[in-house]
Amino acid sequence: MLDKNSPYVLVVGLGKTGYSCVHYFLKENKRVKVTDSRSNPPYHDQVRDLIGAENVSVGALDENLIFNASEVVLSPGISLKDPFVEKIKAQNKKITSDIQLFADAIKKPIIGITGANAKSTVCTLVANMINATGKKAILGGNIGAPVLDFLTASNDEFVEPDYYVLELSSFQLELVSELSLKVACILNISPDHMDRYVSMDEYIAAKKNIHHRAERIVVNREDENTFPNPLGKEKKSFQKNIVSFGLDFPTGKNFGLKTVDDQYFFVGAGETLLSSAQVKLRGTHNFANILAALAICSCLDMDLTKACEALKQFSGLEHRCEWVGESGGVEWINDSKGTNVGASRAAIQGVRNEVKGKIHLILGGVAKNADFRDLALLVDDRIGGIFIFGQDAEAINNCFKLNLDERGADKKRCVQVASLQEAVRLAQESARPGDLVLFSPACASFDMFDNFEHRGQIFKQIIHEQILKN
Repeated sequence: MLDKNSPYVLVVGLGKTGYSCVHYFLKENKRVKVTDSRSNPPYHDQVRDLIGAENVSVGALDENLIFNASEVVLSPGISLKDPFVEKIKAQNKKITSDIQLFADAIKKPIIGITGANAKSTVCTLVANMINATGKKAILGGNIGAPVLDFLTASNDEFVEPDYYVLELSSFQLELVSELSLKVACILNISPDHMDRYVSMDEYIAAKKNIHHRAERIVVNREDENTFPNPLGKEKKSFQKNIVSFGLDFPTGKNFGLKTVDDQYFFVGAGETLLSSAQVKLRGTHNFANILAALAICSCLDMDLTKACEALKQFSGLEHRCEWVGESGGVEWINDSKGTNVGASRAAIQGVRNEVKGKIHLILGGVAKNADFRDLALLVDDRIGGIFIFGQDAEAINNCFKLNLDERGADKKRCVQVASLQEAVRLAQESARPGDLVLFSPACASFDMFDNFEHRGQIFKQIIHEQILKN
């Protein structure tokens, strides 16, 4: 029985993560209180049933709960600059996260993967590859179950794996101080969440928290921001722990591509491992994902030949350059997970060589203060219509038109529309046989949809009901 006068852990922010934290602390026989700024946050009723309504404060973050808290667990959605967090710091309270609690509690090795884009794909590839070698890996973090759920599962439900593979967002990495990882990897860096960070440097610094206590580090040699700091010539012993991947031909223990008779081959650690014809994932952005997964697995001293069997079977995750269908010689691709400019740029570049005709784009949503000039620069004769919807459609449309006008290009191809359904209709009218329509919004989804999954499902539903039925 918990002592009602004992100190308590304060969980700030509900949702899946907050709910899992409450379960974890109850199992540890600790008293828990919860506060959330929303009036009816996710899992509100379930948490009240667990700890009592008197221990749950919603509608605003309750500062009165800070004073008697023994420690504070922040949801990743709470910025460290939030005035509430400043008050926690002023009272010298320990601030932690579910990721740090999990890492402190387990003995098995953890593989941590972050990046602006492709985290879920690479995490899934790595887990599948580990499992293909006869070892057991479990996914968690920003993908799948919250990590603390693994510590509260009953013995008959859960078998501890050989490795945990964690997808880690910049928000989650802000809150880790002593994250001991077997392998750490930043896949890529491009602007994202600029509504939360004051600069790219601040965003990159959050990502680089993943490096601090890692045994081995995997970097993208085409993106210097994925390298740990500092990495000067005097750090030769440190560099021995680094493996790189990239789309060029690699040297030494690193991973990359070689081309023979117009066919790509994945090469690493001095071996040719498999050809692009043997994998189902298409596009150079996905080839980079495969190379990253191979580099990570090489740090685990596993049989890469067995691991490659998983690569051959993997056809991709839903909403990530997912082929929806073809009608009248026009293909439709769902990349709803393209929630930032970098992701959509990678998607466009990835499908360019797969398309005989033009690529028509559907973009829009919540831009998160992103700069769309990099995306506009990709617009050339291979790009057809650009159909823009959502909360920040006008700003995105103006950015594209200004850039195209400066280059003397046709800005009439940019069309601002009221809905995703209208964007699909106009794209269908514009597309010709051999063309491809790419739905890669480059924006967050919460202006019109619950999340990127919901947005992708609605897109696919429109395609199936309006186009593929004919």
